[in-house]
Amino acid sequence: MFRKSLLVGFVAVLAFVPPASAWDGQRKGFILGLGLGPGFISFSQTIDDSATRENRGVFATDFKIGYAFNHRVLLYFNRRDAYFRAPDESDGRVMAVSNISALAASYYFQPEAPSFFAAGGIGISAWRTPFASEHKNRYGVGFCVGGGYEFSRNFSVDISLVGRNAINPVEEEMDVSYQTAALILTLNVMGY
Repeated sequence: MFRKSLLVGFVAVLAFVPPASAWDGQRKGFILGLGLGPGFISFSQTIDDSATRENRGVFATDFKIGYAFNHRVLLYFNRRDAYFRAPDESDGRVMAVSNISALAASYYFQPEAPSFFAAGGIGISAWRTPFASEHKNRYGVGFCVGGGYEFSRNFSVDISLVGRNAINPVEEEMDVSYQTAALILTLNVMGY
């Protein structure tokens, strides 16, 4: 039933989207983007007032969906994930995901590609271990700032600094928090 409702809702939205404002090769209108790339993360894990700092390489993803008000200013929901191996409380290693879900904006210096751009956003950050069921998700505040170069219509390279702070849920007996800073380089494709 849920899938049918989702499909009906999706078709209804598509029926009311003006065709001239999306996928016409102009940066103005609806935008949808995805990026992948490498990165570097430095994180501090604090357990009951004892802190350790580690550095790791990451695989990063970058998802954007939103609207370009003109050919230079874009406002969008941005989700950036960094996947890496991290220590857990039992001195083992688990797959960790440090992410941010942010309201972000970009400013392009030229109305068409090629163009440099600046970007930034603020939102909710999370530290998750999706394959370890005994670990709880931790949430906090995060930010991203960076820029890049759109070298061809719909294709760009983006470098960003992402800072996150995630604290443990209140019901846990151990006081655990994570502060992370990641430098991420992604190759992005964005439809507009």
